[in-house]
Amino acid sequence: WGLKSPEPEGIKSPPRVKSPPPIMSPKRVVSPPTVKSPTPKPPKVLSQLTAEACEGSVKMSCVCESSVREVVWYVSGRRLSQSSRFEMHYSEGSCSLLIHELAESDQGEYTCEMTSDGGVSKSSFSFTGQVFQSIYKKVTAYREQQVALKGEIFLQQKIFLFRMLI
Repeated sequence: WGLKSPEPEGIKSPPRVKSPPPIMSPKRVVSPPTVKSPTPKPPKVLSQLTAEACEGSVKMSCVCESSVREVVWYVSGRRLSQSSRFEMHYSEGSCSLLIHELAESDQGEYTCEMTSDGGVSKSSFSFTGQVFQSIYKKVTAYREQQVALKGEIFLQQKIFLFRMLI
């Protein structure tokens, strides 16, 4: 009989192994961030909206925190939508708007509106007057140069084809 007594003890010992509470406690440690989250802040604008000539187009860009869910562009209060002329990009906090075939009518107050869980932030740029004119000149000059280059290439191809035929 004396030999059998270790077995019941061995069977009883698992309760000591049954200490899952420490396994559950990390969950309690994870939850505090959700307690703090009722007061999220609007995304922080890290660099304000600027405009620059980018080859034959205009690039407007600004940088914000990457917590942004939605980016909307406006010109003089009118919401812009993606089109062949307006190209919008957003990745990891970097917002950009490309304006192709810039026209005088594209002058105005441009606003980039960034929305996160904490609210809305805006960055605006007045694309008018001197600023518009200097970028418009650069873009137009670049486009004219491209047209001239294409014309030259076309001429060279014509001459080349003509020689091939002779």
